[in-house]
Amino acid sequence: AYFAANAQGTANLMEALAKLSTPPKRVVLVSSLAAGGPAIGREQPRLEADEARPVSAYGESKLAAELEALKYKDRMQVAILRPPMVYGPRDKGVYVLIKAVSRRIHPRLPGGDPSGDKFYSLIHSDDLVEAILRMGAAEFKSGEIFHVSDGAVYSSSQLLGEMAGALGVRALKLPVPSWVLKSAAWSLTRLSNATGRAFALNQDKLGEILPDYWICSVEKSREVLGFEPRIRLAEGMRSTVKWYKDNQWL
Repeated sequence: AYFAANAQGTANLMEALAKLSTPPKRVVLVSSLAAGGPAIGREQPRLEADEARPVSAYGESKLAAELEALKYKDRMQVAILRPPMVYGPRDKGVYVLIKAVSRRIHPRLPGGDPSGDKFYSLIHSDDLVEAILRMGAAEFKSGEIFHVSDGAVYSSSQLLGEMAGALGVRALKLPVPSWVLKSAAWSLTRLSNATGRAFALNQDKLGEILPDYWICSVEKSREVLGFEPRIRLAEGMRSTVKWYKDNQWL
């Protein structure tokens, strides 16, 4: 399903655009940091020029979509945007974590870093939209790839702490050993296969959960696009939680 939507869907769209009498000035493909894969260390954020090494079917399908778009880079302007973890109003991904913290549960995943944490780049949806608009207008050669984030790196403890602060709760830190994650992912994958129901955790998603450094550099976006993020995590999480409460998601 990932490949049908992301890769084949992109291929179909690019083929249709190429047949237009007046092709678009530029196509901005919103991919994902998952297409590149995790970084190798806290002090070595992933760069756009690094070799892509996705660790999940989702990431592989996003990379395949990029390759489909890049087939047309000499016929029309093509640009690729790889955002990291995105949060904000209406988001259903990070919402799963926020909902857990709202129930006073602070899941602590095992991290290989000396601190015991995992580390993430994030971007608020408003800043992501700004980056997309800038990519449509800036001058650069066809086929370029850009990372965006709010410019900071957050530990998993910081991320969940900001969620708890925005919610006004004190969450119980609950260590989740790797074997528990792997067992749960194995069981839910088989349950999903048997019932057709999708679960947030499965064996493929495990490939994205286990790495310690989902972080990226934004220097290229700053230099080429003039992109400067406006929303840091504390402010963005407060407004996001408020939206969830106002719309009865929490």
